[in-house]
Amino acid sequence: MTTPVELLNEIINSTMPQLNLEPEPDFVGHISLAQALIFFIILAFAFILGKVVAIYLKKRYSHQMKKDRLNLLTTLVRVVIFMAGFFIAAPAVFETSMLFVGLIIAGIIVAIAFSSAKILTDFVAGIALFYDHPIRIGDFVGIGANSGTVEEIRLLSTVLRTENGVYVRIPNDEIYTTNVNNYHANAARRYDYDVGIRYEDDVGRAVEVLEKLFDTYTHILKNPPPEVFVSSFDSSSVQIKFRLWLPSKWINTIDGASFKTRILQDVKKTLESNGIQIAFPQQVVWFGDETLRQGFDRGHL
Repeated sequence: MTTPVELLNEIINSTMPQLNLEPEPDFVGHISLAQALIFFIILAFAFILGKVVAIYLKKRYSHQMKKDRLNLLTTLVRVVIFMAGFFIAAPAVFETSMLFVGLIIAGIIVAIAFSSAKILTDFVAGIALFYDHPIRIGDFVGIGANSGTVEEIRLLSTVLRTENGVYVRIPNDEIYTTNVNNYHANAARRYDYDVGIRYEDDVGRAVEVLEKLFDTYTHILKNPPPEVFVSSFDSSSVQIKFRLWLPSKWINTIDGASFKTRILQDVKKTLESNGIQIAFPQQVVWFGDETLRQGFDRGHL
């Protein structure tokens, strides 16, 4: 049975006999210009086929898979199809065995491994991230000393956009071997704040007015509800802690950033409008000598 490669070879030889030049045999056998042309035609076909399959996968699964995972999947599919085309073309055109082609590819991989070990580890880590998916495009994450929004996940590296607008490229190997804090993995995120009031102020009243204030915000979640309670007694103040749950996706938007800068201002205004003052460090000095104290009171000392 005639294979597609042999059929293509016959067509080229019959239509363009001038390409059928037979060189002296070498370690890969007889290679004519027609065979070389066939080799590159097969590789071009594999490249185009991979691109077509990638386009189909993006259209078919764009609403079912995350963008970063879909991009990585299509890239891997294109690489596999191209390598399959190479494995088909090489033995048929160059009259070599699959074992010989495999030895060549193995040698190339070993050479790359010794010269660019870091690249291979990043590549393997990129594939591992595809299956483990600890982060996705659009997530706000903390990786080591860097934190920001994930803009792109590539085979070798991941790009973050920090809150200052700086783009940071992080190798995938570093991501896979480092603790990653994903602030978007959960639908809600809790923020803790502390405010100190004077000892003479009514603590119960302070808790009550703050709870009413937080009920007026539409983005503060009702379940779990806000928590307002006395957390500690400091030397100059009674510390009140309040915990607020906010939507993870919203908090890193422009409105979310504005909320984080406005909440403490609203807390201060609300407390002061109800006669409750923010405490500040102060000291009361008592004198053991009554005469000396009276002198200070009268302004003689």
